[in-house]
Amino acid sequence: MIDQPPILKLLSNNELLLHGLYRVYAEKFLEFHDFWIKISQEEVDHANWIEQLSDQSSDGSLFINVHRFHSEAIKLFSDHIKIETEKALSGNVSAQEAIGIALDMEKALIEHKFFEVFQADGSPLKELLDRLAASTNSHIIRLQELLTKINA
Repeated sequence: MIDQPPILKLLSNNELLLHGLYRVYAEKFLEFHDFWIKISQEEVDHANWIEQLSDQSSDGSLFINVHRFHSEAIKLFSDHIKIETEKALSGNVSAQEAIGIALDMEKALIEHKFFEVFQADGSPLKELLDRLAASTNSHIIRLQELLTKINA
């Protein structure tokens, strides 16, 4: 396999960091264990999808707009995930706060259009990008539903 472009490594790493954060939440908030395990596994899926995109970047069917935003923005997002993971490990987060943090992070991925760094020529690649955005939006909806349930 060829080396991934740095932007793809960073995006894939973010998904794996979210996976780690959500696993910590699963262990800390046992009443929501299954919810967090499911969503954390989906983050691993997202990382795998990004790696699939990386494989496609070498054949020219995927354009990576490295000027879309600087890798520093992605690194800052990664640092934020790491900070939240440390807070969760130290026990300084309530279940409600954890849901709010995860919701903010998932929304940030969509609002900052992190996945728009890709432009796909082929239909299968376009479908993969659409699936990545749809899955992230699904996380937002499910987190909002859980937050509503807790606040009721």
